[in-house]
Amino acid sequence: MPDGKRIVSGSLDRKVRVWDADTGVCLRTLDGHAGAVEAMAVMSDGKRFVSGSWDHKVRLWDVDTGACLRTFNGHKGPVYSVAVSPDGRRIVSGSSDSAMKMWNADTGLCLRTFDQHSQAVDSVAVMPDGRRVVSGSSDHKVRVWDMATGACLRTLEGHTRAVHSVAVSPDGERAVSGSWDCTVRVWDMATGECIRTLGGHMGPVYSVAVSPDGERVVSGSSDCTVVVWDMTTGTCLQKLDGHTGPVHSVVVVQDGKRVVSASMDCTVRVLDLPWKPEHALAFAMASHPRLGKRSYAHALPADIEQLIAQQALLVDWGRA
Repeated sequence: MPDGKRIVSGSLDRKVRVWDADTGVCLRTLDGHAGAVEAMAVMSDGKRFVSGSWDHKVRLWDVDTGACLRTFNGHKGPVYSVAVSPDGRRIVSGSSDSAMKMWNADTGLCLRTFDQHSQAVDSVAVMPDGRRVVSGSSDHKVRVWDMATGACLRTLEGHTRAVHSVAVSPDGERAVSGSWDCTVRVWDMATGECIRTLGGHMGPVYSVAVSPDGERVVSGSSDCTVVVWDMTTGTCLQKLDGHTGPVHSVVVVQDGKRVVSASMDCTVRVLDLPWKPEHALAFAMASHPRLGKRSYAHALPADIEQLIAQQALLVDWGRA
């Protein structure tokens, strides 16, 4: 959460949990979804957060009371990704039904459906200006949309397999995508050109994130590694081993000094940048009974938005 004191997680057990970030104690367990909780995003006010589920629904929650404030109905398949606008007034969701929807956060009404993708919408990200949204799809394409009109402003092509994750730079000038083709691509948002292809992963790239200063890209892959890249040169700055399962989520914390990764090996890892093993964080959290197909984490205004992992165990990268 923005105060850096709490972590929100979701799992295949259909539950959402709120954790104390310092002690790892589960503060609250939220019921309501009838399917695996696949995606989450925190509102900028730090008081509410959004979840997306295999039950085809998006839910808005109050973090302090645990109350479900609103349920958004309309998708015809599992919801794979959610994002919120900077002002917190709009929610965007992507689904296996090939559609992306934009919702009014206050009324629950669907304001617009974006339906030009031909396969599942696996990832969505709202641009910092709050006027555009980026989507990545199993149809191999990245699309940029005008949130006000619903027009597809640009289609970014180059990936040869599903685009599993998208992220945007803080200045809105670059978009980053991670794909099952094992590459990370950096796109110029003004021209739509791929200005850099980052190759080095030995398996599909499941998650990408951009540092708050826009200088680094972080990627997590099925090859069990986390890689930190130089955004400008494409140079691999660090390759972090330690996970024993696919890395489905990575995030650069807002201070730019830490990276968080969540893996199918049932661990969440926190490390400093530059990597200093003695400074890595370690604590244990009680487990969700099951781990979701994917796990997500995103940067927040002040700290970690979420970490999703079964038997989430934050371990020291240097000692793993």
